[in-house]
Amino acid sequence: MGINNIIVNPADVPTGQKENVQKTDAVDSRKIARSLRGNELTGIHVPGEYTLEARTLVRARDAIVKDMTRMKQRLKSLLYFYGIPYPRSLKSRGRTGRAGS
Repeated sequence: MGINNIIVNPADVPTGQKENVQKTDAVDSRKIARSLRGNELTGIHVPGEYTLEARTLVRARDAIVKDMTRMKQRLKSLLYFYGIPYPRSLKSRGRTGRAGS
């Protein structure tokens, strides 16, 4: 049909004081139309389902790694507080290659 559509971040639409006070669909439509006419808006990319799932997986892994690090630090601190040496068998090599991380 020859209609050009773009997806726009709502925060990127310029807004005046009056448009903030008087919030209606008609006001919003005029504001968007005015911005489109003036080429003030640029479209954004919406990632696909696969990309969103991959990002969720990476975020979940990062959270788990941080939680495990936090727990290990708590355990080491508790052992240190009571004067119990940290078992050598539990010491592992960290990312930097140092022992005892």
